[in-house]
Amino acid sequence: MTATADPPTTTREPGQLAGGALGLTSVLFCIVTGAAPLTAVLFDVPVATPGGGYAPPPHSRSPPPR
Repeated sequence: MTATADPPTTTREPGQLAGGALGLTSVLFCIVTGAAPLTAVLFDVPVATPGGGYAPPPHSRSPPPR
């Protein structure tokens, strides 16, 4: 048995999003999930910086592999 998909009945410009592709729930989900990591970094960096200092970590002095 072979299944074939019907071609879309509406034509739109290339690169345009189909109507109804994203709803309000999807957009809010993207906003919330994107803001959570940014908020964590915003509050973690000031807490971690005094403990680690402002200098970069020392480089290892091991010789390069041969």
